[in-house]
Amino acid sequence: METNMMKIIIGLRLILLLTIAVLLFFRFKKEKDAAYLWFFAGFTICPIFSFVLNFAQKNFFDKLAQGEKVGLFPFSLVSEGRITVGELSFVLNSLENLLFLGVLLVGFAKLRRPK
Repeated sequence: METNMMKIIIGLRLILLLTIAVLLFFRFKKEKDAAYLWFFAGFTICPIFSFVLNFAQKNFFDKLAQGEKVGLFPFSLVSEGRITVGELSFVLNSLENLLFLGVLLVGFAKLRRPK
């Protein structure tokens, strides 16, 4: 059940990201505004980067749940008992969101004013 739900969520996410990427590409071709390239990066590259990080994060959390020692920072902080899994998950998700929002902010700053 859980893996089917994960596959559905990943599939929907990919469909939405591809749709946004295509729309941004055509908007860039039409208006030749570099801001749309930043939006493209924010809506495609950041989520791909996030997906890879989430996959690695899941593997490390699985190892932690099985009681295995994880030597890779910052997961080692959980193994050592210095932070909880929830705190680490919060920090990693917050950093991903900051990266995404930073790229989008650059895109908005680069938008040309309508004539």
